[in-house]
Parts: sequence; C-alpha cells; structure tokens
Amino acid sequence: MTITLEIHEGVLAAIKKLKTSHEENVEFIIPEGSVLFENSLNLKLLKKEAEVLKKEISFVTSDEAGQTIIDFIEGEGEGSSSDFVSRTVTLDEVSGGGVMGGKRKLPIALPVISLAFLKNLRPPQASLKGKTPLIMGLAVLVAALSFGVYHLFWKVPKAEIRVVVNSQPLIKSVEIQVKPNVQNDVTGHVLAGKIVEGVLVESKTTPTTGEKTVGEKATGKIKIENWSVTADKDFDSGERLYSKDDDDLFYTLDDDVTVPHGEQAEGTKTAGTAEVEVTAVEIGSDYNLDDGKSLEFEDFDPDDFTAEVVEDIDGGSSDIVSVVSQVDMDTLSDELFTQISAKGGEALKGASVGDQVLISDSHVASLVKEEFNAKLDDEVEELELTQTVSFQGLAYNKQDLNAILDDLLKGFVPQGFELSTEERETNVEILGNTDANVLSVSQADLQVTIKAYVIPEVNEDELKQKLLGVSFSNAEQILGSVRNIKTYEIKMTPNIPFLSRLPKNVENISLTVERE
Repeated sequence: MTITLEIHEGVLAAIKKLKTSHEENVEFIIPEGSVLFENSLNLKLLKKEAEVLKKEISFVTSDEAGQTIIDFIEGEGEGSSSDFVSRTVTLDEVSGGGVMGGKRKLPIALPVISLAFLKNLRPPQASLKGKTPLIMGLAVLVAALSFGVYHLFWKVPKAEIRVVVNSQPLIKSVEIQVKPNVQNDVTGHVLAGKIVEGVLVESKTTPTTGEKTVGEKATGKIKIENWSVTADKDFDSGERLYSKDDDDLFYTLDDDVTVPHGEQAEGTKTAGTAEVEVTAVEIGSDYNLDDGKSLEFEDFDPDDFTAEVVEDIDGGSSDIVSVVSQVDMDTLSDELFTQISAKGGEALKGASVGDQVLISDSHVASLVKEEFNAKLDDEVEELELTQTVSFQGLAYNKQDLNAILDDLLKGFVPQGFELSTEERETNVEILGNTDANVLSVSQADLQVTIKAYVIPEVNEDELKQKLLGVSFSNAEQILGSVRNIKTYEIKMTPNIPFLSRLPKNVENISLTVERE
C-alpha cells in the first residue's frame, strides 16, 4: 500500500494514516521539503510505531537531504542520538586543482634582474672625487629594489581560500498572519502588510429589452351644434368628446369656442353651430375619422349638444420601438461590475513593486463611477455602460517575511551552528477564507514552509588573522581544524616559486565558507 503525504503533514498525521491502513507493507511517499525532515526522530518514531503495529514500512522521496536522513536511519543511524554529524577531513583527502595537500609544485620561474650596468662602475680603491653620481645611483638602485621587494611580498601575492563545511537540512512549517498598519511581530507570527491600490475602466453593451409605443395623434375639425334656443354655450379647450361609433376613442377641443343658440320657427328647430379644431387623446391610426362622423360630449346631454366631423380627423399613427428599461440598466451594471471585479489581480499587479508580493484573492472592489450612453426610456436598440472600479489588495514584503523566518528558525539551530543563506526554499500557501482562517484586505493567513540548511559557525575574520603569513603546511593544519570541515582549497596568485607563505596583508586574503 502507498501513502502520499503533504508537505505540511507531520509525524502525528503520518502515524494516524499508518494506523488506518489495513496492509502489512506500507510505502510512504514524502514530498520534497516535508516537515518530516525537520528531525530524524520523526522517521524513527514512525518506524517504532510500525513495529508496534507489526507492519513493514519504507520511505520514498525526491528530497536530497531527506534521502540522506532515510539512509542514515535505515543503515547505521539507529544508534545515533544527534541529527548533526561532525567529520574531520584528513589532509590525504584533499588533492588537485590548486588545493593545498602534500607537496605543491609551482611552475613559474624567478624573475631575472640584469646587472650588466655594474661593469662600468670604478674599483673601490679609486678616488672619491667625481663619484657622487655613482653613489646616488646606488642609493636609487637600493631604494628601487627595496620597493620592489616590498611590493612583491606585501602587495602582489593574493590568496583565495575556499572552505566547504558539512550541512544539515532544517525544515519548518509555520502559520503567519499578514495585517496592514502593524509592525512585524516574531512572537505573534504577525507580518506587516501593506494595502496596494489599482483602478480598471471597462465598457460593456447589451441589447435593450424595453418597448414603447410611439406615433402621432390624429387631428381634424368638427362642428358643434347648440340645440338650445335660449342661450349661447361656451366650451373650454380640452373639453372631451368621443366617437359615437366607438366610445373608446376620445378627442379634446384645441381652443375655447362659443356656440350660439339655435332658432325655432313655425315648429322647426335649427341648431346654432361653431367649428373648432380637435386632437385625439391617444396616438394611433384608430383615431382617424372621416368627414361626417358623429361625436358626443362626455359631460353634456346629446339632446342639447352634438358634434360632427367637418374635416377628416387623420394623421394618427403608432409604432412599437425598443427603449431602455430599468431592468436593462440594472442587469448591465451588475454584469460589468462582476466582469471587472474578476480582474482584481490584474489591476493590482502593477501596484506591487520591488520585493512586494500581492496575496491572491485578498482584494476588494469598489464602484467609483458608471456612465450609460442613454437614459431610461430612451429609444435606442443597444445600451452601453462604462464603469470605473477601484481595487484594494493586501501585500507583504519578501524581505520582511525572510527576517521573521530567520528569527523563528534561530530557536531550532543547534549551538555552534548557523543558518546558511544558500539554497533556501520557501513555500507560501494562502489558506483561504474559512471558519478557521481569514483571507481579506484586512488580514490574510499564510502557511509558510521553509527548507534551509545549518552549517558550523566560522569566524571568518578570526580565521584570516590566524592565516596571515603562515606557511602552507601550517595553513593546512589551521583549515583542517575547522569544525565539520569537508574540504578546503587555497589558490595563490601569482605563483612565485620561493613564496611558500600566505600573504601578511589581510586585505590580500579572500575567504569564503560554503556548505557541501
């Protein structure tokens, strides 16, 4: 049976999975950087539990340091009580390529100084008269030679020393809270965050779905008849009439009008009349009436007053057109805001500068402005909206995170060792917004797993002082005594055959300490 572990699952989680398995042979697949490799005791405890459960277990990993721990445990490591192993390297193990070990052959020949000019010097027993230039020349020669020797032995020789020490992996997984407007707090696992801002402006269109009937009202002229024989009748503009053939068709008088009273003679009554313009109450061709059609007043008895079309009431028309509805505006606003909000990471990408790291999905969007190309009930077939949306997101500084991790890891570094700055691997996982964790612009919970190495402490300045001017053999002894050293290398430039000591000038010694 195979059990695959996550990077943050520790020994308790592994034991739990082992207990729930029903197979006697179990193979654990451990990911690179797993917290199980923090200490070899984790794997030892897991093997002990397997023995109690009478199960056979094995480990598989691609982690180089983790494989070393596995080999150590499965081989001779069962009797060891320390995860940090010291090893002294003998001089016989160091060889080749400029590395000091055994005898050193330096192929460069000595410089040649010509003394031919001394042939012209006078013998010592000669008179001192006229010898001042000669004495001055000798003085200059001695000075030049002295300066050359000084330059040759103090300024020219340089030593490059490389020391490689054994290292051990150190893996830890911690939960970090990122908050804005706070200071870094190692004890509380709080990382100072910063709110970054960005803006996006986008547009979107949609067909309009509202409908409106538009058109013209029918107009014409009517004749009003007053059958009263005693009094004139005044009608105000706006007085309503309807078609005698269809009482749903209403018209209004366009102007005030006075209709004279009628006459009666020899038993015959004649109505007084007056003409006036009328307009249909609504639009539409249904309100068109031909000449001769009869109308009646809404508020007066047809026995007293009647009306007749004298000029066709026409020109009425209607049509259904697309207009902007409130639903169109609300729907388009919601859709565009959702579309822009999904691009918060893109908007804030440029806002994070330098070592700042934006926490994905921590942003919040706010609508700043929106502009439609038409108003409610406007006759358009397509509605366009432009929105301006601002974003705020939470970011942290990578250097601040490393500083907190350094402080947290110090408590796990054994005495006499120090953290190496080489090949450090940091994995940051955003935990998301759940009942137990928070992901917002005001706080974000992170699971940070760090894989580092510890190396023996080496005081480089002190070591360089010890090496000043010593012979190569003494240099080998000094370097060989460095704690947990694996190998070392000394390179001298230039190669001067009779120069068998390191420089006496500390500025000419370059020393680097590396992990294996």
